[in-house]
Amino acid sequence: MRILAVSIAPLFPDSVHGGSQRILTEVARALGEAGHEVRVLCSRRPENEGGFHLGRRVRVEPSLLLRGTFPSPYEVAPHRLAAVAAALRGGAEWADRVYLHADAVFMRHLLGGRPVVRSFHDFLYEEALVSAFSLPAALTIVPSEYLKRCIEASVGQTGARPLEPVRVIPNGVDVPARRPRARPPKGVAPRVPGDIVLVHPHRPDVRKGIAASLALVRELSRRRPAARVRLLVAKHVDEGVSEEASGHHALAMVMAQKLGVSRSIELFDWMPQARMPSLYAFADATLCIGNFIEAFGLVPLESVAAGTPAVCARVGALRELEGVPGLSFVPHGDIPAAADALEGALAQDRAQAQGALREKFDPERMKAAYVEAITGRLPRPRPGRRATR
Repeated sequence: MRILAVSIAPLFPDSVHGGSQRILTEVARALGEAGHEVRVLCSRRPENEGGFHLGRRVRVEPSLLLRGTFPSPYEVAPHRLAAVAAALRGGAEWADRVYLHADAVFMRHLLGGRPVVRSFHDFLYEEALVSAFSLPAALTIVPSEYLKRCIEASVGQTGARPLEPVRVIPNGVDVPARRPRARPPKGVAPRVPGDIVLVHPHRPDVRKGIAASLALVRELSRRRPAARVRLLVAKHVDEGVSEEASGHHALAMVMAQKLGVSRSIELFDWMPQARMPSLYAFADATLCIGNFIEAFGLVPLESVAAGTPAVCARVGALRELEGVPGLSFVPHGDIPAAADALEGALAQDRAQAQGALREKFDPERMKAAYVEAITGRLPRPRPGRRATR
């Protein structure tokens, strides 16, 4: 088949914009390896100018002249929207089937009636909600039962439109054969005895838990006055091209100063996906204690796969990961409970979780399921169908 994949978020040759873009990269490669011709249309940024290949038969074409950042990716001049329309129309004319990744494609009429398979990797941003409530697809893929229930309980029960089948394909997580070598990010000092190294590998958005992580640093420093508590914070890939991303970092440093923990904060540049295991291995624990409503929870699983425990807030789809060895769960905003969980995590056996990950979150099984869903026989639409509880 000729598959047109469309992503409003950008793809880069050496790094990923976020967890859902890592999934898109793996799915596109898997489609190519299965013998299909794949063109991936995504937003243009200076980092991907000219496009690139993701292996045989897979070409990434940054031809969507959108903002390339969130929120409001469509907030561009009309002539740029016209160029987006032309790119979508041309791609659809070439394709046998269309896959809309993290669907936020509003110009459905330009797809020429081609069968559309889509996925959602959040149910929070406006673009995803508009697509889910207003725009049709033959099949929708989601990474968790939680997200499926969200769609059924909102789109399905409100009768906004007939609801297509919603299929759950959990995200896959690579588990290395041996623990990755622990290496600090560029510009971060090596460990010394007595260090407690925590990593916040998310954008420093309050919803992603930066405020809670800073409060946890203060609590842990109080409990362990002889230790040097270090919090490694990622500078998001949108730093420098998005005022909002830059504002998150500035606010994080203000909060750190108010809490008296600014000397514990160490910023590092957004890293290529291939180097993330070494970052996790360098840390004692990964923090995922925000209240952002995650649709899956790749970060804590990637951390555990690298042998490093993670402390998570009990919100959204993260709740479905309870029981995975190496993950601890606390109520959002309960800093003492998070500190207790962290102290327990520091004493855990780092090797026991990998078997569970291989069993439940096999990346090869994920890729095969996506290939089958995107290229296989699609269900017939059933007018008026609604989800049931």
